[in-house]
Amino acid sequence: VRAARSVAKKLQWPVAADVLSGLRLGAGDYPLADCFDAVLLSEEARRALDPDMILHLGAPLTSKRFLQFVEARPGMPYVQVAPHPRAHNPAHRATERLECAVAALDRALPAVTQTCASDAWRRLIATLNEAAATAIAQTVPADLNEIAVCRAIAAGLPQDSGLFVGNSMPIRDMDAFAPADGAAVRCCGNRGASGIDGCIATAAGFAAGLDGPVTAIVGDLTCLHDLNALALLRECAHPFVLVVINNDGGGIFSMLPVAQHGEHFERFFGTPHGLDFSHAADMFGLKYAAPESMDAFQRAYAQALQSDGPTLIEARTDRQANAALHARVHTAVRAAVDNALVP
Repeated sequence: VRAARSVAKKLQWPVAADVLSGLRLGAGDYPLADCFDAVLLSEEARRALDPDMILHLGAPLTSKRFLQFVEARPGMPYVQVAPHPRAHNPAHRATERLECAVAALDRALPAVTQTCASDAWRRLIATLNEAAATAIAQTVPADLNEIAVCRAIAAGLPQDSGLFVGNSMPIRDMDAFAPADGAAVRCCGNRGASGIDGCIATAAGFAAGLDGPVTAIVGDLTCLHDLNALALLRECAHPFVLVVINNDGGGIFSMLPVAQHGEHFERFFGTPHGLDFSHAADMFGLKYAAPESMDAFQRAYAQALQSDGPTLIEARTDRQANAALHARVHTAVRAAVDNALVP
């Protein structure tokens, strides 16, 4: 992370950072486009943003829109840097691969390069990024909802803490909507095959290695699949806050066309379970809170960060309402970015 920040500072190219990269949360001395995924909702922006080159450090990004953005530019110089021979190149657009640690690239840069991103290019991305950020902030309501919870966590993370982000919707919401003006923290996730198995156990291991406070945010099915790992949280020597977004099933599928198929959708994709996690918290000796408003959530989260043991905070949401909220936010962002492109 330190080397990636140094490369970004030296180059001063606009940075589209994945939430797990360590550069997405926390202000840095480089031009961070923290809402780049949201900016790409605009077809006009995708046409206007035509880079001469992309330098990709590390693993693939969470953003599907970024992958589609790259796919639409065959032949564009696209340099990937990673310390292994595995080809993380699903779009088949990489033109060069540097098999080295980012730290090695960082050490080589002062002698071989200078900033070549134009001021106009940086201003364009900054303008579109600000338009998207403003639209998100103005459109997400103040009630308890999944986007607001992710934004509140990102804003409330203490310095020198860690964030574990579960798969499915939590990592996508944190990547797309989290504000970047909070603390710069260590981030971790279980991407791999992007499954929901073993996420809480991984978060517990992350906390042990970090030896500091950790916040983990996962969905209800993720928690159910790894319920016995709640026992590991009692071994954490620092505050561990597990935020479970309980929308009674697989919320990500409500974003897809299959959600229009009613009865069959609920049985095979929605998979409602009708459970809450109060008894699980009690069984494993965890403190528990089930806030019913964003104010209550923020109070519960702040209190959990000061606790001397693990806390499970359950945020109950509605899958259909969440899908509708995402649609409203996307529409607002698209309109704001399109408007920002008007001379």
